[in-house]
Amino acid sequence: MRKSKEEMLESVLSRLSASTGITETSPGSIARMFAEVLVEEFDPFYDELDLAISMSFVSSSRGAYLDLIGELLNCVRDVDETDDNYRARITNQVSIQQNANIIAIRLKALQIEGVADVQLKRFTRGTGSFTCYVFPQVYPITSDLLIRVENALNESAAYGMNVEVKTSDYSPVDISINLIFHSKTTSLERIHVRNQVSTNVTSYLKELNMGSPLIINELIQRVMETSPQILDMEIKQILVSDKERFIKNLEPSLEEQYYLRKIDVA
Repeated sequence: MRKSKEEMLESVLSRLSASTGITETSPGSIARMFAEVLVEEFDPFYDELDLAISMSFVSSSRGAYLDLIGELLNCVRDVDETDDNYRARITNQVSIQQNANIIAIRLKALQIEGVADVQLKRFTRGTGSFTCYVFPQVYPITSDLLIRVENALNESAAYGMNVEVKTSDYSPVDISINLIFHSKTTSLERIHVRNQVSTNVTSYLKELNMGSPLIINELIQRVMETSPQILDMEIKQILVSDKERFIKNLEPSLEEQYYLRKIDVA
């Protein structure tokens, strides 16, 4: 525990008195003067000790000190990588080196260029098997990307493990929305709000995982929260794979995923 200068001075004077019999320690005395000099010399060591302790833990280390911890686990910082991102990789490095666990397999897949996310399901083809569903950064997914992911996973999966890499059934969604504005909303403001609504709806659809339903109330809430200038809204049409659907919650199959192909905001 760190001591203040006053606590250090009191401790030195007490030990000096007890060990040597020197009792004249009042301000201005020679004994007190030497004690004060010692305290001033040793106080900076507390700063060095605090720094050493802080930099020895992954959670609080930073910069070159964090690099040294990473090197112990054979985890080198990438070019221009932030401390927070590097710290997260170091934390997972033990699991990665063990291989054949869900963290190592997932991170191995995410390191492949073009992969936005993956979802793993066990025992899809019996005991000792799993399927990795790949979600690409750009649609449609290419067969080359699936091959590269499969090759990477075969390096991490345990011997005898049956690995299957595939993509979910992507169903394009087209949405048409009509906004009702307050009467004082200017033309420029309406253009800005429409663009923001498109962005918010797109963000919502991107959050949907494989098998996740499209919830109409959530869609409406995302639109209405965009701006107080929106008085009301109407979902005019929803198309899924070019087929018109009733305006209600849309339930995909277990291996189906919705993605927004087109949005029209009027």
